[in-house]
Amino acid sequence: YRVYGQDPQHFIDAERLINKALEVRPGFVPAKRQLGFLYSRQGKHELAEGLLLSCVREDPKDYKNSQIIAEFYYLRGEYQKAILFNEKAHELNPDILIPIQRLCHIYQLDDTTPQELKYWAQKGIPLIERQVNNDPHNESLRVQHALFLIWDGQKEAARKCIEEMPEHSD
Repeated sequence: YRVYGQDPQHFIDAERLINKALEVRPGFVPAKRQLGFLYSRQGKHELAEGLLLSCVREDPKDYKNSQIIAEFYYLRGEYQKAILFNEKAHELNPDILIPIQRLCHIYQLDDTTPQELKYWAQKGIPLIERQVNNDPHNESLRVQHALFLIWDGQKEAARKCIEEMPEHSD
């Protein structure tokens, strides 16, 4: 998706291909979901929102539908809507970290809800620790782990997490 912004033709090509897929298989929710995401990247927010909400209605048990509309609202600063859909995505698939991260980001912005931030941080810590254990040299994961620890109020553990990062050559 990062490549789309570099050349507007990528948006045109992607939209054409997704629409072709929808001609072959009308109502194919994964294609509609991608088209909605594409529209959001193009700034076509009303079209994007309509498509993404229709995906949730048509396949409410697929966490990806809730997650992508949550991301749409998160990026637009519509945090209450983002909270609802991130919570739904988490409910549908509690092993996915992204909805938990987004909820923590939102609650971090609102210092009136520290208990919500701590609640979601505690849900995320085991997931991020599993990822760090699977890829211990991934600095990005280690920083995310430290951030979850900070959100949970474990500042000393977060500092230790960062200090234990392997040296890198960059």
